[in-house]
Amino acid sequence: MAAKRVIRTSEYLPSISVILQACEKGYDLFGLPAARQAYFEACAAPSPKKDQQWSHEAVYYAGKAAGWYTLANEPEGKAFPLFDYHYQQLCQRVMSGEELNIATTPALTDKIEKPLPAEEAKARMAKLKKDLGL
Repeated sequence: MAAKRVIRTSEYLPSISVILQACEKGYDLFGLPAARQAYFEACAAPSPKKDQQWSHEAVYYAGKAAGWYTLANEPEGKAFPLFDYHYQQLCQRVMSGEELNIATTPALTDKIEKPLPAEEAKARMAKLKKDLGL
């Protein structure tokens, strides 16, 4: 897709190196933001991180790999190279066809299960104490 875009927008037939550069930097063709934009998105995301609306799942996973604490507390000069490394790895995986999905935690049910009768609860507690040697 990147090669087709370069060929369409170039006045002359582009060189192989220009096509390769376009392929390596064609993140927008896959819905991926630029590395710096992704870094700022990851740094600004509030907790819980998993529940945020990410521009792309790769941003979430790069932030997770770099460490949310690092992104929040270290200066950009130290945190961005770490984030960028992980983000580039994830971008390569996405451009190779891999799909990234953020697993969501299921919400608690509204239905409250019927509690155990007192005798059953005591019996289970006694068994647990016995098993643990208490």
